Amino acid sequence: MQIHSLQYLIFRVLLCVSVGAPVGLLAWHSHSRADFTDVASSVGLATTGSKSGGVVWADFNDDGFLDVAVQTNSQTHLYFSNGGSTFTDVTSTRADGLRNPVERSVLAADVNQDGYVDLVRNSVLKVQVFLNQGSGGGYALGNGSQQASYEFDGGSMGSPYTAFFEGMGLLDVNHDGWLDVISVEDKGFRAFQNPGDGTANMTHADMAALGLPAGTVSGSGNWITVTDVDRDGDVDLMARMQSQTDFWSNQGNGSFVATTPDFETSTKAAILLCDFDGDGDFDLFYPGTSDSDQNKIWLQSSSGTFAPTGSSLFTTTTPAGAACGDIDNDGDVDLYVSLASADKLYENLLADSGSMSFVESAFTVGQGGVSYGVAFVDYDRDGDLDLHLSHNSNPNQLWRNNLSAAPSMTVEVRADVSSGCPALPITPVDTGATLELMTRDGSWRSGVREINGGQGVGSQGSPEVVFGLPQGESEDYRLTIRFQNGNWPDVEINVHPDTLTDDRLVVVASDPDGDGIPTVQEQSDAAGNADMDGDGLDAWNDDDSDGDNVPDATEAGDTDPCTAPQDADSSGTADYLESSTTSGPDGGLVDAGPLDGGVGNMLDGGFSIAPVLDGSGLIDCSVGPAPRDLPFLGLFLVSLVVFRRRHPR
Repeated sequence: MQIHSLQYLIFRVLLCVSVGAPVGLLAWHSHSRADFTDVASSVGLATTGSKSGGVVWADFNDDGFLDVAVQTNSQTHLYFSNGGSTFTDVTSTRADGLRNPVERSVLAADVNQDGYVDLVRNSVLKVQVFLNQGSGGGYALGNGSQQASYEFDGGSMGSPYTAFFEGMGLLDVNHDGWLDVISVEDKGFRAFQNPGDGTANMTHADMAALGLPAGTVSGSGNWITVTDVDRDGDVDLMARMQSQTDFWSNQGNGSFVATTPDFETSTKAAILLCDFDGDGDFDLFYPGTSDSDQNKIWLQSSSGTFAPTGSSLFTTTTPAGAACGDIDNDGDVDLYVSLASADKLYENLLADSGSMSFVESAFTVGQGGVSYGVAFVDYDRDGDLDLHLSHNSNPNQLWRNNLSAAPSMTVEVRADVSSGCPALPITPVDTGATLELMTRDGSWRSGVREINGGQGVGSQGSPEVVFGLPQGESEDYRLTIRFQNGNWPDVEINVHPDTLTDDRLVVVASDPDGDGIPTVQEQSDAAGNADMDGDGLDAWNDDDSDGDNVPDATEAGDTDPCTAPQDADSSGTADYLESSTTSGPDGGLVDAGPLDGGVGNMLDGGFSIAPVLDGSGLIDCSVGPAPRDLPFLGLFLVSLVVFRRRHPR
């Protein structure tokens, strides 16, 4: 994420908590298993046609409900949600260019940082970006003619560009704060670098400079998963590459380094990186048919090092799509695999026994062609994960999860990319961020989850993470967030789900300078010069970190909210954030800042999160997310947490 003058990181967390936690919570998950009903036809998502690509869920029209794009061999279908209950195919009216056959991967993110979700797809020789025109353009995708805003056509460039693109991911490959596109071809990778100017007119990156192979080795490659495997704030690559390295570690400086494991396989199937053993790092599921260590869970034993464990989950059939998620809200990650013979749902017994193991569920789906696009998503926002399958030759299926009265919490992470002054905030989903939930006393932890930028077979994980709450909603929880940009520290938030009221939004704001005025209030400044507390000072100048009644910006010698804070020693840190005993321009001491030198995590720094009740006048929020309209500009790290409790069905 690009960091500009007066532009700092903020995030928004959307927490949806279901009610009705049963008595005996520690034993609850041992007997409540999820079951599913196929509702694709009734909701309008029984997509027909042959399919060899993926699916992606995202809020393309900014209404607070997840929409979906589905690849078929003849076109990409774009469906808008009608309030989470039914869906309408809007391809011909909102994204007519998607009706041209580009049928492999499909991904979604705000690649040009204007606050609206864009669509990226590829096939064989092409990579296309369809920019979202936003509310003024009716949320149409593409240029004025609804054709691709950017297209790379490898067929016109000659060798070695005439490769076969399949897998694709969205990640910041050169660490400049903008999402780039990377695609797997037969013999290597191709990266398309975002110019960082809002146009998304990608340039073909120098693969040698990135340290990645580019069409120069034998063998074939197909699908890819992009995940911050080592949780250092930059996103790594795992790809199915024959006769060469499968895992490439992002060094955070615009280069990648080859790492193990290295499978030998020509199978076209998914790769998944999920925390199956719940220990706080990502493990690997690598399905295939030509290696004895495939179809197993590979546990990450140290940063970026994996080892196979247990026996193969299956051995005699060809895999295709796969996805992971906590389908029964018991706190551990389950696994779904689409197979040529019979799809399988493997339920993780970690929550029951205390150690990772899998049992095949009795749940089955109709066959007649494997599913390439597979996604777990809470499409109806009822607090449990549903299953979307894009079948190769039959109509697609959407399996609604019928789990009842299981508590959960849904988290959405956003990062501020606003620029200019004054400016309304632009807060896209922070693709690549990682999250973990645990009880404050450390007796339970969820394991790490992510906001994924590409996984499985040409698909992408949900932009929201659903955490099951096996300890119940009356427990005291701690949520840890690591942003995609590694320059920012982890953030930890205390969460008390049982204090929430049904169907109401409650804003929770941090107060990192401890002056009793939440930073959301101090920094909320849609017009650029708001005086939120009526003391005669505009919001930007109102922090007083050292409590001497002299605003930070005044002590730093800068009262203009539209210029960078003073940095007398050119250290890159504003004067008022530096620990110092030097007298400031007004005669007072230069502020030591909220954490003696910068922004840090809220718990270890001694900060707490307290609920702000409705009617306080701090924030006026309407029901449903409105990320582009929330008037806040982040000077310090600002947390904005929105809770909603759900009634059980």
